[in-house]
Parts: sequence; structure tokens; C-alpha cells
Amino acid sequence: MPRHARLATFALVVFALLPAQARAQAPTRTIAVVGDASLTARNDTARVGFAVAARGSDRRTAIARTSTKLRRVLGALSSSGIADRDLRTGSIGVSRVTDRRGRPIPGRFVARQSVDARIRDVDNTGAVVRAAVNAGGFPVDGPTFFISDPKALFRRALVAALRDAREKATLLASEAGLRLGAPARIRESGFVGSDDLGSDDESSAGGGGEQRAEAAPPPPTRVGRSRVDATVFVVFETQAP
Repeated sequence: MPRHARLATFALVVFALLPAQARAQAPTRTIAVVGDASLTARNDTARVGFAVAARGSDRRTAIARTSTKLRRVLGALSSSGIADRDLRTGSIGVSRVTDRRGRPIPGRFVARQSVDARIRDVDNTGAVVRAAVNAGGFPVDGPTFFISDPKALFRRALVAALRDAREKATLLASEAGLRLGAPARIRESGFVGSDDLGSDDESSAGGGGEQRAEAAPPPPTRVGRSRVDATVFVVFETQAP
């Protein structure tokens, strides 16, 4: 093939390839938005702690008496419907009893131990606390209310946040004369918090009072709601209409 014919053929090939290369190298138009969502749910679980203490003339006696008191508290919690998997005892501490000047009193020891209970029926929290206090569990730490599965609520919030991002991107694309495409990048973040939102329903819960009579009603407390916040950063591809 003559040289000028080869050059003409090469030029035709380059000319045919240029549009495809130009399209491949053309910058992709995108829209970046942030989507937010907040969801709340009624707290369905409570945590409450109880402590027991007993004195004795020696360490062994003090520990034995404390163990007896703790067994009574554990029995009361079990009778109130608390499963073994929802009970956790704390460490045992033994110390000497001291006078007002901080000096040890001979033959006087005190032992202490605690137990934490997870109450899955929050509407029964007051009855559980009262039963444990009547059995000797005092002082009381709690109750603290929370949701047992915050991840499930967070996943729902993520979906809502993505929908919020798509709505924003659709609006922006329409105003810019573009057609919204698929998400090119998604980055998420979130936070699980607790809101003092209150609720229309109340749950009776025991506090740190001295009432021990079975008939004495525990003070009512608000179970409250927990809040989950989800945020997504999304980059959408766009196309010309």
C-alpha cells in the first residue's frame, strides 16, 4: 500500500476513535448531599442495682451473713420473673469497721456485695424493686431505662436518612436541569442517644426510699424514649435530560 494511502487510513481510524475517547474522558456530573433522620422508640428494658452489707466479729462471719442476705435478694428477683441470664453479681468487699477517727475497731468487720438486674418487662419495674428491697437489697441504684436493640432502630434511621438524601438530590437535579442517577458513593454515621421526651404511659419504679411495706406503692417514673440519629453523605451521578 502506498505511503499516502496508509496515512489516510490511519487518519480515518483516529477520527473514528476520537468521539469515543472524548466521551470516556468527559467529567462525570455529580450532586453531593447530606441526608438526616431521627427516630425514637419507647424504652423496653430497665437496669437496676441492689447492694447488701452485713457485719461480723471476723471476716468469715461478715461474708457469710452478706451471702445470706444476697441469696434472699436473688430469690426475690427470681420470684419476680428475672431470669438468671439477667442477673449479675458484683465483687465481694470486706473491710474493718472504724470509729469516727478512722481507727479500726477490734473484732468488727463489714462485708458488701451487689447485684445488677436487667428487667425486660419495664412495666413491672416497680414491683421488682419493691420485692428486692423488702428482701434486704438496699441501697438501690437506678432504675435506668433503655432500648434493648438500638441497632434495629439505627438501621431504620439509615434508610430514612438515605431517602432524605435522595429527595434533596432530586430537587437539586431538577433545578439544575439534570436527571438524577444512581448513588456513586455513600458514607454513613450515627449516634444513639437518650431523650427525656416522656411518654403517655407510666411505669412504677422503686427509688432509694426507706419504704419496705409490701402494700406501699413505689413512686411512678417515666420510662421515656431513646433517640437514634443517622446521617448519610451521598454522591449521586447525574445525566443530561
